[in-house]
Amino acid sequence: MSMLLPYDPVIIASDTNPPSKLSRYLATAFGCKLSFPEHSLTQIQKSKMTMNFNPQNIHEKDALAAAIKAYNKIQNKMRQTDRILREKGYFYDGNFAKHKVAKGSRIDDLK
Repeated sequence: MSMLLPYDPVIIASDTNPPSKLSRYLATAFGCKLSFPEHSLTQIQKSKMTMNFNPQNIHEKDALAAAIKAYNKIQNKMRQTDRILREKGYFYDGNFAKHKVAKGSRIDDLK
């Protein structure tokens, strides 16, 4: 765990439902969201999701598929964050704002 301390993850992604104990522990330890699919991803689904990438092994493929699934869940919220910040003229670093929103903050709370 100590080697992970320099990082500030926004989301811990799992490819299984229910997520592993380690996934739940990491999400709690970092105070971030835990994203997991409605149903565990199959190897066929993971292969389709990662076919444009080059994972070196099954573990990388599983992790990449989980990350892609989590990204797909939040991508509209991230676009909305950019749009609202732009429309309202908020002067925030977009990445900072997205980080806060992904962790659960409301866009209006960033004022």
